[in-house]
Amino acid sequence: MSQGELVLAIFFSSDGNVMSSPTTEFYEDDEAQLDESLEYDVALLLKVEFIK
Repeated sequence: MSQGELVLAIFFSSDGNVMSSPTTEFYEDDEAQLDESLEYDVALLLKVEFIK
């Protein structure tokens, strides 16, 4: 990500309708992103860029 960009993520699991936020490692490590997201049934990701 470049400066001025932000990624937000929320994960959902069908096991008891669990909603979870990703760990801080998720935002820092590409491989952790894949590993962590595969643990859930649904991942909602939003990437935004702030522009003047």
